[in-house]
Amino acid sequence: MDLTDRFSGARVAAEVGSMPYAGQVARVRELEALRRRVEAELAVTVQTISEAGLFEEDGHSSVRAVLRAEARMSEGEISHLVRTGRLMVDLPDVVDMLGNGTIGVAQTHDLARARANPRCGDQLADHIELLTGQARDLEYADFRRCVRRWEMLADFDGAHHDAELAHETRQAGITIRDGIGHLSGNGGSLDSAELKEIWDQFTQAEFLDDLDIATAATSDLPRTAGQRRWDALLKIFRTAAGA
Repeated sequence: MDLTDRFSGARVAAEVGSMPYAGQVARVRELEALRRRVEAELAVTVQTISEAGLFEEDGHSSVRAVLRAEARMSEGEISHLVRTGRLMVDLPDVVDMLGNGTIGVAQTHDLARARANPRCGDQLADHIELLTGQARDLEYADFRRCVRRWEMLADFDGAHHDAELAHETRQAGITIRDGIGHLSGNGGSLDSAELKEIWDQFTQAEFLDDLDIATAATSDLPRTAGQRRWDALLKIFRTAAGA
């Protein structure tokens, strides 16, 4: 791959389309390995810039300000890079595993987030061999649950102390009064995070549908954000019923 060449999506599509399936999969693996390497180098570079502090000469107050101004990164991207870079302080092997392609970008982000947890992050080094093994061997969704579970157990005296109670008292229901349906429920943070992620994905699909309609006919979206979320929830239920 020559990054000095001007990128053309059509050229890449034609090239990949002409490959046999095995070649297409090999290309995915090649690009994923490259993505992991680039993410690791970016994170280490960000951490080094932060430690050097030379950005003040350019009028920036922090490495976050540098990334906003120079790379036009979102706050989410910046947070991931900063946290991953900080792993170099006491867990450099994790960054090396990312750069060498042993574990993925999302898995590393989860470990970096756990390390940044002010209540239990300092305990991560004691369990990192187990967690990196899980990052390597498990599907991402399963690994993510393992990390969240570790945080709950490690932070027994902190914010997650009541998580077990929240899980035990979980409940959900729907009532219909005066022709109007009312949803209510509560549960543990892990389950709630998973529910929200699924709901958000379906809501985004509803938004894209509205965007297609608006682009074709009018600039106004046909539904409000709240209406899209309700319709997304209905689609989740209908999809599950038809599975």
